[in-house]
Amino acid sequence: MKVAVMTRLLTERNMDVDTRHYYLYAANLRFLVGICILLISMFSYSTQAIAQKYSIEYISSDKEGAADISKSFPENLKIAFDSASTQLNIKSALELLMYEGYLNARVQEIAWRDSLLRVSVKKGSLYEWAYLDQGNVPEVLLSKAGFRERFYVERPFKINEINRIFKKVISISENSGYPFASISFDSLGIEKNKVKAVLNYDSGPVITYDSLIINTDVPVKAEWLAKYLRISYAKNYNQKEVNSIADKIQALPFLNLEQPPSITFQNDQARINLNVKYIKANSIDGVIGFLPNAQNDGRLLVTGQFEMSLQNLFRSGKSFHVEWQRLRPESQLLDLAVGYPNLFNTPVNMNLGFNLLREDSTFINRNALFDFNYTRGRAKLGFFTEIRSSRTFTTETVVNDSITDFNLTYYGLNYNYRNYSLNRNKRSGYSLGGSAAIGTKKLQENALAFIDTTEMLDPNSVQYRLQADFGYYFRLGKYLVLSHKMIGGKLINNSSLYLNDMFRLGGLRTLRGFNENNFFASDYVLSNLQLELYYAEESFLYLFYDQSFINLQLNNEEGSTSDYPYGIGAGINLYTGKGHLNLAYAVGHSDTQPLSLRLSKFHFGYVAKF
Repeated sequence: MKVAVMTRLLTERNMDVDTRHYYLYAANLRFLVGICILLISMFSYSTQAIAQKYSIEYISSDKEGAADISKSFPENLKIAFDSASTQLNIKSALELLMYEGYLNARVQEIAWRDSLLRVSVKKGSLYEWAYLDQGNVPEVLLSKAGFRERFYVERPFKINEINRIFKKVISISENSGYPFASISFDSLGIEKNKVKAVLNYDSGPVITYDSLIINTDVPVKAEWLAKYLRISYAKNYNQKEVNSIADKIQALPFLNLEQPPSITFQNDQARINLNVKYIKANSIDGVIGFLPNAQNDGRLLVTGQFEMSLQNLFRSGKSFHVEWQRLRPESQLLDLAVGYPNLFNTPVNMNLGFNLLREDSTFINRNALFDFNYTRGRAKLGFFTEIRSSRTFTTETVVNDSITDFNLTYYGLNYNYRNYSLNRNKRSGYSLGGSAAIGTKKLQENALAFIDTTEMLDPNSVQYRLQADFGYYFRLGKYLVLSHKMIGGKLINNSSLYLNDMFRLGGLRTLRGFNENNFFASDYVLSNLQLELYYAEESFLYLFYDQSFINLQLNNEEGSTSDYPYGIGAGINLYTGKGHLNLAYAVGHSDTQPLSLRLSKFHFGYVAKF
């Protein structure tokens, strides 16, 4: 009506053609917009009416009478919101019945009762196996897959069980050099609800490894990388090993997989093609700390630290690490580590380490570590032996039993799992690990001479050490990341624990706001919470809060001492193209240190990558 009136008025006023077209277009547009709004309102109303939650109840309508069969189905099939989800739920329920052997299951009737939809299902007869003959499938292969002929005589015909056997046979074949193997029914017959069948197996050609091709120019030996990936030339193809290639390369700090590995087959041989990128993983790190000198008021004490890490030595994945620290005027720390992967061309990796700690003029600890581990994807399981020797410089501490001379040998297991790349910014993902060790401690004769024998102190005792860590990186936004790490440890010895036994905490890498190795602990829990704001690809500002629980228990003393030190502060990590510049400012609080800017710590460090 409005369109007709508008047309007549425009004609009577003798408007030009363009103007009349414009007003006609505007009128039609307003009319169409009104219709669209009306349709959208009707659709929204109908959608809200349909998208109401209601329950589905399944009952059996077979001759034995109606029975509730809803318990046979998962909970997600008993709730629907619209007609589409209802049809999908009913279809899934029928498929589950067929998988259980009711091949003729069908819907008999559907009835509504308020918010309840009752579905009457006729299951029909249960189909059973008459027999399932192994046919030409090798008996060894079927035995590994868990197949037994007696399980398929007068037993329900369950499709899931057959699928499981078929998948297992194919998986075993793929991991044994037959990636093109197939299995099926040679003949399948049904008579009076009895199923009989014969298996047919085609192994396909046996496939062996031909070569590993690195399509990019990287300083890595292809022979070593093949051994690391457990790809042995002329060895039978293994699909499981091929599937783990990406995770194994991702675990290397100096390589990044640009594309998924591609496999080409030719002349019964498999060739693995890799597109990898070499990443600068070697680093040199120096840190300088300025803090008040407790021995000379008003003067600053400068502490120093040097760390160098070399990766992929001799182009064969070997590593070397050295760290030196001057913690206090008379304290020193030296840490050496060597990594040797694929020991004797096996999947076993060897790590050797040496640690020396001189604590003022009190004692010196020497530790030697022998670690052998096996890497599987992102997980690493290892066995280690640690030999510790501790000696004192004076007899005063020996007399009061707080420190003594001893030798200690640990034997233990460790486990680590990481689900993020080590050669990228850890902006998401998590890691966890732990170790458990048992050792024998032997007190030295010169230490026993100062101990009262009436205490019945055992010179040879058993000591346990437990450690665990967990960390995660959670993305809060495009540029904001929350990182959190928790570590803990506990020492157990019912006979003798001394200060030179203890865990050491404090400093830039553990509890910021305190001197390096400031705290002794027989058991502890430490939480490092950090909020990072990225303003560039690898540069960020951060705020941090470190909270710990520290307990010190010396077995020669009654009771124990506990403390809850914490540190807060801020810093910046700046990527310069050649390395990372790290500046951190922190203040800490404990029972022996007040929260004061006068005792704040300023840390400076630069990690050069090459």
